[in-house]
Amino acid sequence: MDSGRDIHLPSARIEELMELASTDERSSLDTILSELTNRDAEIRKAALEATVQFGSRDAIPKLMDVVGQVDEPQEKADILEAIEFLKLPSATELAQVRRPNALGKRAITQQKTP
Repeated sequence: MDSGRDIHLPSARIEELMELASTDERSSLDTILSELTNRDAEIRKAALEATVQFGSRDAIPKLMDVVGQVDEPQEKADILEAIEFLKLPSATELAQVRRPNALGKRAITQQKTP
């Protein structure tokens, strides 16, 4: 009977990881990151997806550690891709960069207008 329960365990854990990815709590990220080295390849893949969905650069050091432990080329490539994605500027960061430029242009235009 235990083997029947074990069949459903990975899918339940995968679902839990996806739910954790929708929070912004550090403890959720820690739980997700702890599954990056799970024996089950499906759970590792779900943990990587959840890490990306969580969207925190705080995950990058752990991802860098894990990529050094992975032998399978596609899994290693997926982790490296996740790292590069997490390094990208967020929409908020882009807006902050664009806002001063837009204000600066308006200020220059206003100064030129008599």
